Amino acid sequence: MSGAIALNDDNISVTDGMGTGLAAYHNNYEVVIGYNHFIANSDLSKCSTYTGESNDMYTDNSSHNTTCAAKAIELGISITDLRPIFKLDNMTDITAGGTLNTLVSMVKELSMISNALSSDFDSVGISSENSVRKQLTLALSKLDNGAKSNNPPPNEACTAVSLFDVMFLLVKNAADNSTTKSELKSANLINTADLINAVDKSLADKLLPVDASDARKALPRKSARIVYAKDSPATTYTDSYEEAWSGENSLYEAMKNTRRLGTDDSVKGDGKVTFRELICVAEN
Repeated sequence: MSGAIALNDDNISVTDGMGTGLAAYHNNYEVVIGYNHFIANSDLSKCSTYTGESNDMYTDNSSHNTTCAAKAIELGISITDLRPIFKLDNMTDITAGGTLNTLVSMVKELSMISNALSSDFDSVGISSENSVRKQLTLALSKLDNGAKSNNPPPNEACTAVSLFDVMFLLVKNAADNSTTKSELKSANLINTADLINAVDKSLADKLLPVDASDARKALPRKSARIVYAKDSPATTYTDSYEEAWSGENSLYEAMKNTRRLGTDDSVKGDGKVTFRELICVAEN
């Protein structure tokens, strides 16, 4: 199985984000104050309310002269999250042009088998101590592995998943053309820890300006936002991955193919088998 699901990972690196084309977007930020979302410039001196309408979208620069600190005072709420906005101009198609997508049906079938197996055994009166049931359960546990390695040290992400997640985490929460303005507030986000630990370690120095004040450094930074290039070379950007530039070896194709492998979380023993768990079988 490991040969059949080999990833196209020759040009992918967690150390410097090689394979992602990820960079700061005008040094802009999304500032979250309670339930209110704003678009801000690099020093937070301009804070425009996000509406999803023209000139007040995440791909726009802030045009208001009110500071984010003043907005927080006006609302009577502290800044909840300071989200740097990054642009994605291109990314490596880890599926090698979609050839890995033929395994999606296998994942779904394994999930169905995994979910039904226990109840089927019970319905025919096969005890949990039955040797055949034990062997089948053990085999399924190797598949339903939570995308973790069973090799020392245990419970860490397997090697294949570490490389796959460089791309997977960028597309997992991607907005599409059906995403509403309200839904977009929670779409296109990536956990800050995932961004700098699993996608691109070099971005750790780009979460804040080098001259950021101590007060700025103390603000919560739970996540980052991503916008996508609409053309190549990139000149305009979009919040919908379905509007990213398309064609052979394009950003859209790479994102679409990776998302087709599945965007569900991988939870050990939950009765579901994800693609991320399949590529970890060799380490279990």
